Amino acid sequence: MTTGSNGYHIVVRIGPEASFDQVGRFAHGMTAVLAASHPEVLTSEFRKKERRGRVFVDWLRNRRAQTGIAPFSLRARPGAPVAAPIGWDEIETSDPQHWTLPNGAELVARSDTIADLEPVDGTAAFAAVEQMLAELDIELKPFDRFRS
Repeated sequence: MTTGSNGYHIVVRIGPEASFDQVGRFAHGMTAVLAASHPEVLTSEFRKKERRGRVFVDWLRNRRAQTGIAPFSLRARPGAPVAAPIGWDEIETSDPQHWTLPNGAELVARSDTIADLEPVDGTAAFAAVEQMLAELDIELKPFDRFRS
């Protein structure tokens, strides 16, 4: 999904058997694995001064009491961008601020790629991330935005 701001959100419809803590750990772990696998391009560093030109993979939206932008939400930014569900086939050609209030009718006429998602059992993905963390010897540390 485009955010209508500077980036994208990857949306996965995980079935109800997964706990909030499992999903949060999965997101944190996946981010750590991605950043470790592509350190020249990706980072999980919260502080901008630590990112050094790398793309921040924000796993923090998957924590308790956190918010994210909802699909089809209008953003309070110049040009009135809209958070828009997109398909994987559009990711390389879609700017995060492409969809706007003026071209919103075209957006509404499209299929809602998020609503169309089938729920998945996250068990295998959770286990795969745990295995990758172990193989890469990555320990997930608790995060406190005021101390990190």
